[in-house]
Amino acid sequence: MSIFLLVHGAWHSGRCWQRVVPLLESAGHQVHAPSLTGYGDKAHLLGPDVGLDTHVADVIELIKDKDLTNVVLVGHSYAGLVISAAANEIPDRIAHLVYLDAMVPEDGETAVDVQPISQRLIDFAAQSGSGWRIPRCPSSRRLSACSESPTRRTSPGSARCSRINRCVACSNRSAWTIRP
Repeated sequence: MSIFLLVHGAWHSGRCWQRVVPLLESAGHQVHAPSLTGYGDKAHLLGPDVGLDTHVADVIELIKDKDLTNVVLVGHSYAGLVISAAANEIPDRIAHLVYLDAMVPEDGETAVDVQPISQRLIDFAAQSGSGWRIPRCPSSRRLSACSESPTRRTSPGSARCSRINRCVACSNRSAWTIRP
């Protein structure tokens, strides 16, 4: 059977997979659905230095610590960047990449390149009191800035704070096949 590593998006935690994990496990698969640094049970670790590089390191560390090989990396939303970069770092341990309603970067692209609305979120964060946290979108902003994203669907007021950084995903995926 397969080994699945399910990576949540920037507005969730590993708990978002709680209904999927038992289904995969009952089919005989090994499943890991961790929370990335700054989310869920690791929310207390959120700070201005936490970003894409941290999340890529989280995934790589889990794979190496558990000595996983032939991993099916599943990334939702922002995690498309995370799994792309992780696969680029340890391609010998990855069997497949699955982009679930996710950002799919080309080599050298950032979140802003893949999903231009990210620039507005960066701007909102820069204008916030902390300079790095994305504030809740007030009603007037929600319609113009938060709901335009085709990969971002949420109910009003459920946004979590996250650092948006301008790191490049380093996703040289020439060996990967993208299927619609």
